[in-house]
Amino acid sequence: MNFFVKTSKLFVSLILVFTVAGCGISLSNLTNNLDVNSQIISSEINNERAEQFTDARNEINFPLWKQRREDFKIAFTGDVMLGRYVEELMNSNGLNYPFEKVGERLNLYDEVVINLEGPVLKNEMHTKTPDFSTNFSFKEDVLNVFAENNIGIVNLANNHTFDRGEERFQEMVEILNERDIDWFGHPWKYDEEYVHTIFAEGVDINLIGFQQATNYEFDINRMKSTVEAVKNDNPLALNIVNFHFGPEYKPYSANIQQEIARGAVDAGADMVIGHHPHVVQEMEVYKEKPIFYSLGNFVFDQYFSTETQEGLVVELVLEFKDVSGSALEPKKDPFILLGGKYEVDKLGVKVLPIKSVRSQPYFLGEPENSTWLDKYREKSQIENQYGEFFYEWGI
Repeated sequence: MNFFVKTSKLFVSLILVFTVAGCGISLSNLTNNLDVNSQIISSEINNERAEQFTDARNEINFPLWKQRREDFKIAFTGDVMLGRYVEELMNSNGLNYPFEKVGERLNLYDEVVINLEGPVLKNEMHTKTPDFSTNFSFKEDVLNVFAENNIGIVNLANNHTFDRGEERFQEMVEILNERDIDWFGHPWKYDEEYVHTIFAEGVDINLIGFQQATNYEFDINRMKSTVEAVKNDNPLALNIVNFHFGPEYKPYSANIQQEIARGAVDAGADMVIGHHPHVVQEMEVYKEKPIFYSLGNFVFDQYFSTETQEGLVVELVLEFKDVSGSALEPKKDPFILLGGKYEVDKLGVKVLPIKSVRSQPYFLGEPENSTWLDKYREKSQIENQYGEFFYEWGI
């Protein structure tokens, strides 16, 4: 959870531009609702804010913030299930077994967000999930591995969070809070209290989660109302909506997924992340906002097909430009942060395919990576102009 600070919101002015590297295409409307008149915060206010940030930093023993940060990166993964046969492998090979081949890369991010497919219980309350059972639970010790691999935020809006009942859910929330692991979402509820906000160098990023997969009375209008309310609370924030939705093992999204995801964008979502189908589904750009219908599995024990042993990591990148000492006019009005002038220069996503062997994911190398992404672009019916979107974001 590098550089994450829970503090009051800093109102800054910016225009975010979604840029596809290498193809010269600027998706300038990615955050079209953020098109507001830019204002530069006065130095007096800025100094006061800087003091607040310094106090918050010292209080939680964070390392000194770099005043000239170049970017802020968040990784989103698919389903993570650490029970059943995965637990056997961890018991035999060490708790870090599932993350041994991806941990080094995960530690490069400012935040890593996973979909946690089951409740975490106190060790003495946990029992191993029997073979073929889907009533999951994970022992508290796995959270040590989360810290080791920079996994600091978990989505709880899924159909396994209540596998051991609502009482155990409340206990899990307490455990996560004690371990300083942030969480968002609820299996059944739509309330704003289940939204988590990341503070990223002056830009608030709201994480919102909903579960439709087994919620047969899922209310699209209530979902949209929540997204709209979050958007209205801070029109300058970036809103990332996670959905646990759709039928399992289908390579393409269902009509209901499309209706839900597009409805979220209509309500104010800037990006949509999907999971639950256990296989990778297509992505689309709807109203110039990216929708990833399913990231597939990240850590699971579904060895019965190639597709269930593949997944995506979606990397969200905010790239900043320090214009403090520049004699040139910035292309956008900057905001002021910790004594320096900055502008959000680019906002983009990078798609990183993974494969898994015996519940141990790894990132693909070349040429396998490019071949896989070519097929994914074709599956998603992404035109050639978006081609480089999947290989390089321009960092």
